[in-house]
Amino acid sequence: MNGTRAKATALLAVLQLIVMPAWAQSRGVDSLIPARPVGYVNDFAQILDPASAAATEDLVRRLKTATGAELVVVTLPNIGDRDASEVARTIGRRWRVGEKADIGDSTRNAGAILLVVPRQNHKEGTGHVRIETGFGLEGIVTDAAAGQIRDDVMGPDLKAEAYGPAVLKGVQVLSSRIARGYGVSDTMLTRYQPQDNRARGSPVGSNLIPILFFIVFILLASGAGGRRRRRSGVYWGGPWIGGGWG
Repeated sequence: MNGTRAKATALLAVLQLIVMPAWAQSRGVDSLIPARPVGYVNDFAQILDPASAAATEDLVRRLKTATGAELVVVTLPNIGDRDASEVARTIGRRWRVGEKADIGDSTRNAGAILLVVPRQNHKEGTGHVRIETGFGLEGIVTDAAAGQIRDDVMGPDLKAEAYGPAVLKGVQVLSSRIARGYGVSDTMLTRYQPQDNRARGSPVGSNLIPILFFIVFILLASGAGGRRRRRSGVYWGGPWIGGGWG
């Protein structure tokens, strides 16, 4: 009997070691996120100018009407040492973004979060931008597309800390991509196409491509590409979209 009780006590202790840290971490993330949204544009960091915020809100509402997909913008003043992808996914789950459609509906889990955290005291490398999608949009908003939106579309304004224009431009291209993915012909949504600013037809650039692939392969093979920091979302480096929360 004593042996059984000892085993049960040991098992309980192990469960506490596993469950309690996870519960505490979840509570920590929840404390960063308001219980409910105030709209499709949630500027809790107060970094968006009124004109950009209004134009963004109008656009995502139009997208919702045309496609059923939900695109939600969230700005937070800071997220501490939390991973931006974790925070964005928690927002999507907690607010149930894109989850209102019935099972089997093409718009089920067709939700996306654009999370922006401004630089802390204007210090480089302290801001975050993250795009997270529900399963319903994963085939439409790809990693490559999100990276281009971050770098080419939002990047220049982010560097200037012009967050309102950065968010508006990002949402314009995201909305366009989602609308085209659903076959929507509304030109107010589909007209925004990101420009490819990369040099084309350059012999030097073409010769460098195999070398770059080789370097990436070596980094991945050595495990450098698998570290948690790779998904940190600190802007101007790293991938910018993650798996769905649905």
